Amino acid sequence: MTTTKLKDYADKIQKAAKALDTFQHANGDASDGHVLPVNDPHAVIEAREALIDAATRLLQDVSEPTQFLPNLAVQGQQISGLRWLCRFNVISLVPLDGSISYADLAAAAKVPLKQLKSIVRMLMCANFFAETASQNVQHTRLSAQFARSEPLQTWATFLAEDSIIMGLKMYEATSKWGATTSKTETSFNLALGTDKSFFEWLSTTPEATKKFSGYMKAVTATYGTSLEHLVDGYDWASRLRDGATVVDVGGSLGHASIALARKHKGIKFIVQDLTRVIQNVDATSIDEDAGVRERITFAEHDFFQPQPVKDADVYLLRQILHDWPDADATKILQNITAAMRPDARIMIMDSALPFPGTIGRVHEAQLRVRDMTMMQAFNASERELEDWKRLLKDADERLELESVEIPTGSHLAILVARLK
Repeated sequence: MTTTKLKDYADKIQKAAKALDTFQHANGDASDGHVLPVNDPHAVIEAREALIDAATRLLQDVSEPTQFLPNLAVQGQQISGLRWLCRFNVISLVPLDGSISYADLAAAAKVPLKQLKSIVRMLMCANFFAETASQNVQHTRLSAQFARSEPLQTWATFLAEDSIIMGLKMYEATSKWGATTSKTETSFNLALGTDKSFFEWLSTTPEATKKFSGYMKAVTATYGTSLEHLVDGYDWASRLRDGATVVDVGGSLGHASIALARKHKGIKFIVQDLTRVIQNVDATSIDEDAGVRERITFAEHDFFQPQPVKDADVYLLRQILHDWPDADATKILQNITAAMRPDARIMIMDSALPFPGTIGRVHEAQLRVRDMTMMQAFNASERELEDWKRLLKDADERLELESVEIPTGSHLAILVARLK
């Protein structure tokens, strides 16, 4: 590593740190361990990401193999330790104000004192918990957020109990099935010992369903996948007529449509999903302000069947197609295309994988986590822009990509297709 490159990283870190420090001082949060919220101004979000990326690149570039592998071991032990803490409710037993002795914490959690001390001190190396001068355990700003958020703890257990386990079975899955696209010949199938597809397995495993729902709730609350990017990242007002209809295909309980209806008052929404999903919709919980509730309807529909709504302006597919291999994704698109008016649009909100090195390394790595997870669970993948263009053409020669937008801070692109 050259001195020039090292200085470049240091300059980027200093510049970003100064921007964050200025923002915190201006908001009166400079000395209390404040963590920047996800709804900060874009410039602040970009500064934070730049700092993390430069610091990560610096660490990677100065590391030797004899440091790289031990660092992987550290991460493995920390995720297993975090799972242990979540499962034994240790995080929630540490007071948000003050501290607690190891002995009292072990007694409250009903766990062995020696194991607790080793695991907590391992997590302290990740700034998760801190130890007082009197050797008591107290929260850091990081661990305190987990104490306040059950979904974050569920996310951690999903990573340890499902995601990582699936990843460890990739070699066996490839050795056994090769280049299969079957949804029942995956790393997931080997890891969980089932012959069902991922979602079929979830539907018959209540505990797993609860865990996966909590995981998705936590993930969708992060800024990278926030609904804010859908609501504000596309010029809905100028591109859709008043009274336009958006079909939210595979829209689950309607979170995306509700968010859009709150902001864009001239648009109506039809949320489609399978019967078992629609049956769980509580329409009375949707706010009545600005006519939100009256502009959203729910309908039972399997997107592998012909699309029944033929007069819509937009068919929205938000984080749907990445779950499906190309053959299945093509079928989903064909069913929509057959129902489209000549002036209608298909809006896809999913990852558009970058070419290596064209965005920040940390951001790219997070996108590639999603890609690997799709492969391990579904034999699907996140797609590059050229993959999306090819998929549209495979579905219908008339389909062409009209626009691609990636809102600032979003991990998802907004791809709009039309019939030419």
